[in-house]
Amino acid sequence: MKYLAIIVAGLLLGLVSYVYELQSTNSVLEEQLEVAMSYQSQLQQLSEDNARQRLSFEAQLQTLQGQLLTTGSQLNNLKAALQDAQEQINPDYTEMLEQTRAEVAQQANRRRRSPGNPAFAAFADPTTARSLAANSISKQYASYFSSLDLSIADRELIEEAMVDYGSERYQMLGDLLEGNLGADQAVAMFGANGLINNMQDMLSDEQLAVLSQYELTVKQDAARQIYGNSLQRNGSFISGVTQDRVMDVVLDELFSEQNNYGALVADDGSMTTAFNDQLAAYDRARERLQVDLNADQLGQFDQFMENQTNGIDIILDVTTDANGQTSIMRSRIGGESLPQ
Repeated sequence: MKYLAIIVAGLLLGLVSYVYELQSTNSVLEEQLEVAMSYQSQLQQLSEDNARQRLSFEAQLQTLQGQLLTTGSQLNNLKAALQDAQEQINPDYTEMLEQTRAEVAQQANRRRRSPGNPAFAAFADPTTARSLAANSISKQYASYFSSLDLSIADRELIEEAMVDYGSERYQMLGDLLEGNLGADQAVAMFGANGLINNMQDMLSDEQLAVLSQYELTVKQDAARQIYGNSLQRNGSFISGVTQDRVMDVVLDELFSEQNNYGALVADDGSMTTAFNDQLAAYDRARERLQVDLNADQLGQFDQFMENQTNGIDIILDVTTDANGQTSIMRSRIGGESLPQ
């Protein structure tokens, strides 16, 4: 019995030792698992951070592209101003001016502008134009595409058609600003119903109506951001609810039927006519607002209106990143530079 007790005790001691080793091994494995999960979490976080940084860099790149376009346009204007100054120093300037005026009068019906506007030269490249259009359409109209009760294949066809239109529109911008488009071409691509007319064979009347309203909303949202920032730069008397009221009235007039819904060209295909319609829209807005604004506020609005009515803004691209930040690429064209 004594030997049996010793054997049992030895077995129990071995069993306890084995259980202890299993517990130790299990503890080590759990620690290793926690470390591995920690690494996985860190890698996932790094991946998400990298994705956000990439989106941010893309937005910054688009902003820089817009600034480059604006700078190119400003440089062009400075060169023209320098040339004017040099001509005025020339003692034969008066004679040259009269000769130039005579030549312009003879060619009034076939006005020619200097070929190739540097500010829009990049858009003439089909690859660049299509890339910009694809990026812009996919982001600006994402909600509209989601609302279509269509198959994925049909939706892709519709999106592709909109990209085709947007790409062609980018490529024709330079021709529009140089006065090289006929009235029908200008209206078809840059008129109020340009996109809608290009999509009428692919969408139902109901879908076209929704698209028309959606497009108008996109334009109004971009304009509210641009003009709201401009209004703030002209003073501090208009803010808060008052600024909202001012912007509502301004946008209501700028995107009214009288102003051809803010299109780049009027129904006659002319940017000059559209510009004159814009001036009238601002006058109507001021008339509506003058009863609501005090003297200081009206002075701030008049300064804002003066700055806005010396040219037109061409919205080139509107994108919104994952954080909801909107980037607008635009170019401003002086009223005196518009084609007839």
